Amino acid sequence: MSTCEVSAVCAARVKEATRQSHDTAEEIMMPLITGATTPHRYAHLLQKLYGFYHPLEQAIAPFATELQLSYPFQKSQLLLQDLQALGSNETVTLSEQLPQLQNKYDALGALYVLEGAALGGRVIARMLSANKDLPATAFSFFEGRGKETGPHWTHFVQLMNEQAQTEDAVAQVCAAAIHTFDLHTEWMKTP
Repeated sequence: MSTCEVSAVCAARVKEATRQSHDTAEEIMMPLITGATTPHRYAHLLQKLYGFYHPLEQAIAPFATELQLSYPFQKSQLLLQDLQALGSNETVTLSEQLPQLQNKYDALGALYVLEGAALGGRVIARMLSANKDLPATAFSFFEGRGKETGPHWTHFVQLMNEQAQTEDAVAQVCAAAIHTFDLHTEWMKTP
């Protein structure tokens, strides 16, 4: 396969490679999301997400320049804003089980998981905001980039396809994305 063919299909190959891990993550997340019916339960969900997102974003940050990220990718601050809107000031436990990011391809695979999660975020925000027991100001994480979410995803896919130019690079991105999904799923299972 030529370099051009590899790079043109990187995102599609990552999507296919992560299908099972993605589906498992969804199976774990949906009951947590639909169960977030009170401010306390919603805060617990946000705390769990922060506990994984924040340290993972810190692990990705050293690769941001090499990946040529032209946008802020950190979303954990939005989780803190939502927790403040809920009046939650509990100490958040951070996951210590994170993917070991050795290079930009590992970081790209981890970022695939975080960026991909934003696609469903707006649907989740609408679902959660229907609950009038939750403050209307507590959905910034799930709202994310708002109407720019779709175009942003398109830009990220293009970035993936440009960055992963060899078969080995695509394989690394796939492996890192699978590992990130699996570690996230395990983290979300913990009480």
